[in-house]
Amino acid sequence: MKKLFYGLLLLISVSITAQENEVDSKLKDYDLSIEQLANSILVSHSQYAFNITITSDWDSEINVEKARFDPTMKVRERWILLKYNGNEPSKKELRDFNKRFNIKEKGINKTIDKSSLNIELDDKDYLVISFKYIKSGLPERYVFLANCKGKAFINKSTKQLEKAEFVNEKPLKDWPLKAEKFSLLVNYTYNEAEQIYQLKKETFKMDVKGFGQMVPLKDVYEYSDYKKL
Repeated sequence: MKKLFYGLLLLISVSITAQENEVDSKLKDYDLSIEQLANSILVSHSQYAFNITITSDWDSEINVEKARFDPTMKVRERWILLKYNGNEPSKKELRDFNKRFNIKEKGINKTIDKSSLNIELDDKDYLVISFKYIKSGLPERYVFLANCKGKAFINKSTKQLEKAEFVNEKPLKDWPLKAEKFSLLVNYTYNEAEQIYQLKKETFKMDVKGFGQMVPLKDVYEYSDYKKL
């Protein structure tokens, strides 16, 4: 029985390694590795200032926030809310914004669970890799992604990461609002000069519990005016 157990473990290990090697080999055609893919999908903001517009649609009630990220500021002051629905933000709006964004991150080491890697699609237009993140290395703002299946779409024409999609596999409990159904679409732009990916847009869609019923919620984050400081 013990030999059978170790034999099964060996078989699983060999299968995971072969799968990882196949994905890694495919990614090399686009100057990417598994580690680079993990870091490109969840882009770090540490070196760049940028503007962001956040449009929130809660069951047809729409709010728009205009904000700025400045990496030269202190850790808990880097995200700056400028306008809320075109007006100067109130103390409550500033407090809510800071609670969502001005968080001190610890031990961020974005790592993909290599056993989750799989080639979902490989046709003339796209190479699509599915994966899951390991929770312990995710930034606090994205910790809920550990409960989601991700797909990275590499455009074969541009040879670049074009977008990533995430869908929850079970109800989310790490999100500030408990979401039964969740999806995230991330679109990227490629900075040719710096040879890095930068966020262009994030679209969050979810069904959350509110007032005893399920309420649809949609957040769209639009990034612009990147400047290296």
